[in-house]
Amino acid sequence: MNLNIEELDGKYIFLMPNKDVVLDLEIEEKEKYEVDGDIDNLNDKLYYVDDKIEFDVVQQENHQVKSIYLTDKEGNIIDTEIINNNGRYSFVMPDMDIKINVEYEIINPSTFDGIRTSIVLFLIYSTILVCTLIYYKKRI
Repeated sequence: MNLNIEELDGKYIFLMPNKDVVLDLEIEEKEKYEVDGDIDNLNDKLYYVDDKIEFDVVQQENHQVKSIYLTDKEGNIIDTEIINNNGRYSFVMPDMDIKINVEYEIINPSTFDGIRTSIVLFLIYSTILVCTLIYYKKRI
């Protein structure tokens, strides 16, 4: 008797007949590949082909991410789409060990930041000067 077995979301289903059923299964172990790189929040280091890999990059002060790319063990660039979802990156695992490479660029402080810092310093020094003058005037 042949059963009509269907796969649904990684589960196999069939309609149970009115007699005993014996299932013969063949299980094949997939090979796992290593992921390495300057990254945060990676749950594991070994993944199966076609797994979705999600990661965050290591943040560096006064730097922003310029580019992210994958290389194989020999340093050859792998043509893989890396998706940026609000700073959380992802890609589909290829069938090889890979390294995630992150290039940064220096963020130049904006002119507004410099002006804001100057204003804050001016207010601090002005306050100190006024307090010093009041103190000395009361002592005279």
